[in-house]
Amino acid sequence: MGSISVINGTSNILIKNIPLSTYIFDLSVNPKTNLIYATSKKGVIIIDGKTNNILAGITFNINPSNAGYLICSDRKVLENYIRYEIGTSIECNAIPNTGFEFSS
Repeated sequence: MGSISVINGTSNILIKNIPLSTYIFDLSVNPKTNLIYATSKKGVIIIDGKTNNILAGITFNINPSNAGYLICSDRKVLENYIRYEIGTSIECNAIPNTGFEFSS
């Protein structure tokens, strides 16, 4: 349907076309995080400005919050939300803190 074109601002050369299954209404860039946000009828699409790939978010819920933490692909999850590039294979393991046990 639509796409986002990544263009080198200095040379005006096309770097990559990112195909989308929807049309984009608005585009915004956060220069501090190097993330690009595109809005569509389907929601918000987030693109990593370093790799020019679409990101997907994963939300975790550990209850109670001090019961332990997660390790996803050798990376400790410090928040209850983490982003990965779409298509990335990850493996997450729950690590209980002392005195806690995870049952599911």
